[in-house]
Amino acid sequence: MPFNQATKNAQPFLLPQLSPWRSPRGFLQAPTTLIAHLSLQVCFVPTSRPRLFFLPAAWSDNDTMAGFFLEQMMQRFGLFGIGIYAGTIILCMVSWTITMATAWRANAETEHANATVWRANAETEHANAIARRADAATRQATIVAHQVYATAQEAVADAWDENATFLETCANIWESIASLGNLVETPVDTMRTAAVTIRATATTMRAAATDLRGSAAEIRAAAAAAIISSETANE
Repeated sequence: MPFNQATKNAQPFLLPQLSPWRSPRGFLQAPTTLIAHLSLQVCFVPTSRPRLFFLPAAWSDNDTMAGFFLEQMMQRFGLFGIGIYAGTIILCMVSWTITMATAWRANAETEHANATVWRANAETEHANAIARRADAATRQATIVAHQVYATAQEAVADAWDENATFLETCANIWESIASLGNLVETPVDTMRTAAVTIRATATTMRAAATDLRGSAAEIRAAAAAAIISSETANE
């Protein structure tokens, strides 16, 4: 639909019909208006229906808001109207660009702040991981030390058991010799007393060895519990 048709049946408040196609300067205004009209129609969505209550019926039939107001500007200001209209659009676009740039800058600053927080959290987690790794190494060293100590205690207990066995053997020999006191001249009472003392010492050694084995068992149980705790912490 040509421009002059858009206002053909317009309301009384519209400007007089001064179509650029029929004006004395039409040879300049018509191509410019056509180019501007076609360019602006690409940028604006047609809003023909439903018709807005404050727009004339002629406009709402088949035109667009851009074309309608552009023709009104052309009728009032001529080519200068195109400049005013284009300047208004440019100002709107610049304003929109500034607004969007401000929003984008704010978003970028927010993202930067979030990235800083995330980086700090990552560094904290890394430090915590190093601390946990060091703590796990310390616990592992403690577990190994406990196991070594338990092994040493078990070795001492074995040695005391062997000493107790040797002392019991000596006591048996001395008692055997004392039982032959009628055949051989020996201090029977002294040897029997020594045998009793040796057996008591052997009994004490065996009891101490038993205590050492119990302590070693407790240490090994504690080491096993520490290993389980360390594995759970690492997971």
